Amino acid sequence: MTQQVTPSYQIHSQRLTPQFRLLSLNPKTRLSVTNTLSHIERKKKRGHHALTYIKDTDLNFEHKPVRTLINRNMPETQLTGLKIGPYEEGKEYDIPYWIANELEKAGIARLRDEELLDIKKLDKTLWKEKIQQTRQITHLEQDFYPRLRRYLQNLRKQTNTNPDKAQEYRKATDAAQDIVNIRIRKIIALASSPEQTNQTLDNDLAAEEHTLYNQLYTTINEWKNNILKESNQQ
Repeated sequence: MTQQVTPSYQIHSQRLTPQFRLLSLNPKTRLSVTNTLSHIERKKKRGHHALTYIKDTDLNFEHKPVRTLINRNMPETQLTGLKIGPYEEGKEYDIPYWIANELEKAGIARLRDEELLDIKKLDKTLWKEKIQQTRQITHLEQDFYPRLRRYLQNLRKQTNTNPDKAQEYRKATDAAQDIVNIRIRKIIALASSPEQTNQTLDNDLAAEEHTLYNQLYTTINEWKNNILKESNQQ
């Protein structure tokens, strides 16, 4: 059965926020689907000029389907311009990340482990990066950095209630910074060399890194051309 959901408004922290009554949800864990959807739509309306390429990549990741295991049944729910469900307990579905994340918060679903980063995966990525030569860059998934940002954010939140997570958070942030620094040096080296093939860039660079490479390559080559032109005129 399809439930048509209409908003009711409640006061939270002296501000008016829309809440949606969804079937099978405890009021204490009620989904903030509409708030999330409105936030995404607002970001779209701002236009490309107001978004950095990092925010663009984040927005794309929010809409990317991720493998999600359903913990309990959820009937089809209709929001404005959006249908969620129905989902059957024990089955897996490919669900846009932002919806899966809200379902997980409500205890309805759980993201598969392969969809998430952890300290072991991060350490392995750093190790592979360190053993490669300066101009050899290891493969990263296109959405590596959105996953990394969310992993670090979740860890930081967990440190408030679980002191044992503080050490993992420090280790993860150190590893993440090392990965970024090493790869930036390699991307600069690649951008200073003859233009790389699209296949190399698409296969090995994350989305944000691809944009960084293009910017660096253009800037470096414009600088080289201008230096040569000025030298020829003297």
